[in-house]
Amino acid sequence: MWISVWRFQDLWPIIGKLQIPILLEGVLAVTVVASMRGQRSLRWTKSRVFAIPFVLLLLMVVGVPFSLWMGKSVTFITKDFAPSLLLMVGVAVSLREADDLNWLAFTHLIGATIYSLYIYLFIPVGSDGRLGGLVYYDANDFALLVVGTIPFAIYFLRPGVVIWKRLFALFALALFVEMVIKSGSRGGFIAFIVLMAYIVIAFRSIPTRLRLSAVAAAAVIMVVFGSTAYWNMMRTLLHTKDDYNMTDQAGRKFVWKRGIGYMFTHPILG
Repeated sequence: MWISVWRFQDLWPIIGKLQIPILLEGVLAVTVVASMRGQRSLRWTKSRVFAIPFVLLLLMVVGVPFSLWMGKSVTFITKDFAPSLLLMVGVAVSLREADDLNWLAFTHLIGATIYSLYIYLFIPVGSDGRLGGLVYYDANDFALLVVGTIPFAIYFLRPGVVIWKRLFALFALALFVEMVIKSGSRGGFIAFIVLMAYIVIAFRSIPTRLRLSAVAAAAVIMVVFGSTAYWNMMRTLLHTKDDYNMTDQAGRKFVWKRGIGYMFTHPILG
């Protein structure tokens, strides 16, 4: 998880030079195949959640000979998508009881915290108010990952969790909100708002008082530490007409139009 999701090999290149990521992926693959018995079974992958990435993988493989950039397509499948799919399978078949789930959830929280601390300490915010020169992920990717990890921090704030884990989760929560601010990502901000609403309304596994307190604390951090430049950037969400995403050839509107054009001209194989 630390290699596939939180890219420790990019934070400390020696990990990559020693080929540890490839080694770990090989160990994971062999372990999954060799331990398919008892409670560890591929039956846990028989769900719509898993159907989607496997269908995507099939479409990618079939479309490789017809892609605009064949070499990049192959590299993406082998070095990005396949390891992520392997991790999904490894996690699914390894969850045999609640302790496994809690252990993996806290492992993910630790990885997110270490990655965020690295970005906080060593990656400066650019003159445009956004994080630039990030490791592997860009500002939008990073903001989305951090927002998606906030529920893990709140989960470990619940009553009954040992005090040191609760303190760690509280620190992680504050750090993640700060990193959403530093990212300068408008998509990250929207995701953050949606997540806060979800936690209050639907995250029923956590006591209501704790959910409200966590959301209130996150909101206070956002308001207090969000700079004027940050809030000015977020206000542009209300004025999209002149945004570069609407006017620039490299903006999202024109990228989407080109993508839809490729889909209509090559609807079967891409």
